[in-house]
Amino acid sequence: MAEELRRSAPIRRSPPQSAAFTPEMAEDIRAFAKRNPQASQQQIANHFQVNSGRVSEALNNRTRFDS
Repeated sequence: MAEELRRSAPIRRSPPQSAAFTPEMAEDIRAFAKRNPQASQQQIANHFQVNSGRVSEALNNRTRFDS
């Protein structure tokens, strides 16, 4: 019965739409945020083509970088 309930593999996946997150990009995000204190995290994310969670990680120095 467990085999019958197992989920099948996805047929296709969409390509990633965010840019690769690098240490240099994290520095750029922090510098951009410092120059633009009125910018929201979502506006910064749109500028760098990453999600707002990555911006939050960069601003709080809690970054995991893509390999």
